[in-house]
Amino acid sequence: MPTELAAIYAPVEADLARFDRLFAATLRGESPLVQPVLEHLLGYQGKRIRPGLVYLSARAFGRPTEAHDQVALVLELIHNATLVHDDILDEADLRRKLPTVNARWGNETSVLAGDLLFAKAFGVCAKIAAGPVLASLADAAHRTCLGELTQTRRKYDLTVSEEAYLGIIRDKTAALFAAAGLLGSRLSGADPQSAEACRAYGHAVGIAFQIVDDVLDLAGDEATVGKSLGTDLAKGKMTLPLIRLWSILGTAERIPLQSLLLEGHGDQGRAFVTGLLSEHDVLAYARERAREFSAEARTVLSGLPGSEARESLEALAEFVVGRSH
Repeated sequence: MPTELAAIYAPVEADLARFDRLFAATLRGESPLVQPVLEHLLGYQGKRIRPGLVYLSARAFGRPTEAHDQVALVLELIHNATLVHDDILDEADLRRKLPTVNARWGNETSVLAGDLLFAKAFGVCAKIAAGPVLASLADAAHRTCLGELTQTRRKYDLTVSEEAYLGIIRDKTAALFAAAGLLGSRLSGADPQSAEACRAYGHAVGIAFQIVDDVLDLAGDEATVGKSLGTDLAKGKMTLPLIRLWSILGTAERIPLQSLLLEGHGDQGRAFVTGLLSEHDVLAYARERAREFSAEARTVLSGLPGSEARESLEALAEFVVGRSH
C-alpha cells in the first residue's frame, strides 16, 4: 500500500487489518483443486478503497460493528468478481503485478472463479438481517453489472458522449463506492442527511477514480500501474480521453483515429493515440474533470461533524485523482 494511502487509513488501520483476515478466511476452505485459484486472488488486494470507505464513514459517526465487516466483505467480493471477469473480456495478462487468473488458468476457470466470488457474496448477505442494507447491496451489484454490460454493448461506438460515459461509470464504478459511504455511515447511526452526504461523497469519488483509471490505461506506465494497459483502446471502449479527443478533431484528423479505434493496430496504434492525446492536451482535460468530482466529494462532507475520519475522507478524495497507479 502506498505510504500516503496508509496515512489516510490510519483511523481505520485496525478495522482494515480485521477485514483482511476476514476476507482471507472467506476465500479459504475450498477443495485442493479450487483453493489455489482463490489463494491467488488474495494477491489482488490493492487499495481497498471500498472497505476503507465503509470503515471511514462508520468512524465518522461511531464505531464499526460486525455489520460493517459484512458490508465491506460483500462489496469487496463483488468488486473482485468483476475484476476477474473484466480481465477475461480485456484479455489482460497482468493484475496488480500478478498474472491474471485467465492468463494462469484460462478463461473457463476465470469465469467460474468470478461466479464463485459472487456466490460467496450471497453467503455473506445471508448473515445480514437488515432488509434496507440488503436492498442497497443488491442495487449496487445490479448497477455495477448494468454499467459493465452497457459499456460492452457500446464498444466501437464513436457516438458515445461524455454524458453517456459518465452514466456508464456512475453505474459500473461509483455504485459500489456510494453504497460503501451510505451503509458505513447509516450502520453507525448517522442521520438521513449525513448518510446521504456520505453516499454522495462515495458516488463522486467513484467517478473521479474511474476517470483517472481510464487516463492511466492510455498513458500510464504498466510497471507502475501493475496491470495490463491499453485494453480500453484495444477493445474499443470509448472512455473520457478518447471521447474528448474525438470531439475536438477535425474531419480529416478523425480518419486515422477512427481506423485505430475500430481496428486496433497494437502498440503502434496506442503510441499514435497517446501522441494525439498529448498534442491536444486531452489528458489534462480528463484529469481536471476528475478533480472537479473530487472537489464535489469534499464539498458534500462539509456538513459532517469534524473528526479524524472526515479528514481522511477528504484526503482520500484528493488521493484518487493524484495517483499514478
